Amino acid sequence: RASALSLVARAIAPNVAEREPVGAGAEFDASVGAVYAWVQVKNLGEATTISMVWKKNGKPRLTVELPVGRSYGWKTWSKKGISAKDAGAWTVEVLDGDGALVETLAFNVKGPSDVSLK
Repeated sequence: RASALSLVARAIAPNVAEREPVGAGAEFDASVGAVYAWVQVKNLGEATTISMVWKKNGKPRLTVELPVGRSYGWKTWSKKGISAKDAGAWTVEVLDGDGALVETLAFNVKGPSDVSLK
């Protein structure tokens, strides 16, 4: 069955202020200290939950369950502390209340010694 949820907007950012992402991007220096996965969810079904599964190099590192009410634009987010040891490729999988994948957000964390490998 198709999920009753969809993402209206999404962002990875080093801060959230007044329920909006601040400084959204796809690459962050580890010195920012934390990164937020922020989503605006359209949920026309009953109140439910979503899960955000933070993965580094495909391995789960943190799972956060968040409530989502019935709304055209429910804003919610989770936060992951980061440090130099967290340098690398990250994804955040947004799952609906049944565990079905809604969307995957991707970002990169640069460590202090990272130079462009391109």
